[in-house]
Amino acid sequence: MAVEVPPQNLDAENSVLGGILLGDEESFGILQPSDFYNESHRIIYKAMKERWAQGEAIEPVSLIQSMAPVLESVGGAYYITGLMDGAVSSQVMIHAKIVRDHADRRNAIRVLTRQIDSLYGGGDIEECHSEILSVFDERDEGGYKEIKETVLAAVERIDKNVSRGGTTGLSTGIKDLDYLTGGMGRNEMIVLAGRPSMGKTALAIFIARHVSKAGNVAIASVESSTDEITERAIFQSAGLDYKLYRSGSMHGGDMSRVLTAAADLEVLSINIDHSGKTIDEIFSRARRLKSRKGLSLLIIDYMQLIGGGRGEKEYSQVSDISHRIKGMTKSLDCPVIVICQLNRMVIHRSKKEPILSDLRDSGKIEEDADQVWMIHRPELCGVDNFDSGEFTAGISQIFVRKHRNGPTGSIKIVFHKTSMGFRDYSPMEEVL
Repeated sequence: MAVEVPPQNLDAENSVLGGILLGDEESFGILQPSDFYNESHRIIYKAMKERWAQGEAIEPVSLIQSMAPVLESVGGAYYITGLMDGAVSSQVMIHAKIVRDHADRRNAIRVLTRQIDSLYGGGDIEECHSEILSVFDERDEGGYKEIKETVLAAVERIDKNVSRGGTTGLSTGIKDLDYLTGGMGRNEMIVLAGRPSMGKTALAIFIARHVSKAGNVAIASVESSTDEITERAIFQSAGLDYKLYRSGSMHGGDMSRVLTAAADLEVLSINIDHSGKTIDEIFSRARRLKSRKGLSLLIIDYMQLIGGGRGEKEYSQVSDISHRIKGMTKSLDCPVIVICQLNRMVIHRSKKEPILSDLRDSGKIEEDADQVWMIHRPELCGVDNFDSGEFTAGISQIFVRKHRNGPTGSIKIVFHKTSMGFRDYSPMEEVL
């Protein structure tokens, strides 16, 4: 049986190395020595890149001299000088991408072969899936771009947003919050924080219902079960008292509203997962969903319950998870809302409005977040009136304590504590 030869293109490798000797060093930005299939080419490229990193010239004489200890193993001085024969500087990046493409193929074959063996031996399916997906995330396609390359796309994007009206980001369904923040930006990590019973999960479900009218939403709930999230969405949509249902006191005549709300929810694209307990599982399943259906928004409920899967102490684990969620937004190319608990410091202050330092394990979370929203219900803290004299009953506040790309501030929203639903606030309205 013939042995399969791994993907490789030695002519392209020769061209890249020869082009570098001719003065084209751009390939250093996209290639590593391990990307070369030929062992001699790996050694030569490594020596070239080390000289480049130290700001030293890369030309045949000095390169040959610096490689004296290994020179004969790569073919000698004649082989190195011969690399320039036929090399064309203008073609170096084209050939560098060919070299990288073949390296990616070899890496994919290596990972897939290892994972096939692992699965035959009873290996973990989620770990397998995560490593396979990571093969396609490792390459950084970044780099400097001249503004003339980006300005046309920016003008088209601005024109589209102006013609459409509304926010430039993804709408939350809350008019005043959208106005203050500009909506949820792509690649943004948005922290939604609050003390218990302030309505964090309820607000997340409300936003999910709104976004899912036009896009796919994923809810990774470590705390609440899939059934509970679904029931809360139904009762929020129907405007019915969820606690009456939980206590067995709901009136049978309300079932028609439940059925109507359920029918409305069935046409929305909300995807719920309660089985993911670690950040790796959550990330892997979100990427899988994105590859199948697309993804407009990911909601994680809540951060402090997520396992890092690495055995760290609590503070370092939360810091690591926060950093990885921030990276997740780039890979998923959508906003991620992550729900967080606040510590108890807020209840010991005379003015019980939450501030950034109230975030549990706050340092890294605050640093990574693009926006931090803190939901607050003054009536639960014994505050009967706002400074304006208006009653606090039935009114929630959302404090935007951090906004990397815009202003901070606060807004009010009507909260229906029976159905745990929300609606836009109008000043001085009577809230029942």
